[in-house]
Amino acid sequence: GLHGWPQVELGTVVTRPGPLLAAVDDFDVTIVGRQAHGAYPHQGVDPIVCAAQVVTALQTIASRSVGPLDSVVVSVGAIHAGTANNIIPGEVRLIGTVRSLRAEVRALAKTRFVEIVEGTCRACGCGAKIDYHEGYPVTANDAEATERFLTIAREAVGPGAVGIAPEPTMGGEDFAYYGAHAR
Repeated sequence: GLHGWPQVELGTVVTRPGPLLAAVDDFDVTIVGRQAHGAYPHQGVDPIVCAAQVVTALQTIASRSVGPLDSVVVSVGAIHAGTANNIIPGEVRLIGTVRSLRAEVRALAKTRFVEIVEGTCRACGCGAKIDYHEGYPVTANDAEATERFLTIAREAVGPGAVGIAPEPTMGGEDFAYYGAHAR
């Protein structure tokens, strides 16, 4: 399979044995509080304050749960809440992605994600509805197949137009499903 890669010079091909592209998981979290008027915050349970703490706490997956030589990225891509400047809403929705390069890190990240969201929400007096979807697996290239590809590519486009990617990327690719069956 081929993947367009803007960082690679036009007319060249690059790959690497082992992990090339990350596993891609997505999440959709609803934090449930209790709506109140902004003038009377003590009468509600503020899911926005809770969401801020959840977003910050999720960053500890990379900084404190996974070894410093492993890779994991937790990105909250959108936060949706509220309808007016003087109403504490009843709910906040967070959506985002978790990327990893090894199955063990992927499993740990998911476990920690759920623990952090549920624990932080509980500490804030909120509830949490978590939809965590495991998407593409890691695109990992077989070493022998990669070497065969590199040999053919050097003959086809010239040795100067063929390279080895120095490290994997945290982007994802559905070709990983094919690769898992072709081994």
